[in-house]
Amino acid sequence: MRPYREYAFVILIVVLIFGLSLYLTNKNKIEVVTDIPQKQNALPVKDFVVNIETLAVHPGQDYDEIIKMFPSGHTLGMSTVYCADDMELLFTFSKKENILIKVDIMEPNIHTARGIGVGDSEDKLLATYGQGYTLVYDKKRPHEQEFIYGMDHYIVFKLKDKRIDKIVLDCPL
Repeated sequence: MRPYREYAFVILIVVLIFGLSLYLTNKNKIEVVTDIPQKQNALPVKDFVVNIETLAVHPGQDYDEIIKMFPSGHTLGMSTVYCADDMELLFTFSKKENILIKVDIMEPNIHTARGIGVGDSEDKLLATYGQGYTLVYDKKRPHEQEFIYGMDHYIVFKLKDKRIDKIVLDCPL
């Protein structure tokens, strides 16, 4: 009779762990909403130039050019991401060609070619870039949104509480 109780106890523990893990998985489920406009606009090449003080940064530059512009920085681990130490900037390079394909801007003093920067309002963003964007957000966090402008090459404006928190220029090869 004793082995039956031990087996029943083990089975009960396994069922409880399985049920708890299933509950926790569904509790944190992300429900992403994507609102794609009827007409998306391709952004002109000049929109991907970012002026940082006296420097012009744009996707397509090679790794050595960026290192010369931002010598006080470091590569994150063994990745293709370079971090400028004195600014909140990340540069991502292609693996084979070592060409700049993505710029992450978290620095409030750096603006897009159209003058939009971290800290600017949603209203200013919409007045400057218009309505041809894709809107992406999680239903559980509607105050955190991504406004995506462009098609093959795009600019992502990440907003929190209607303020730009991060800008990403992404130009995959």
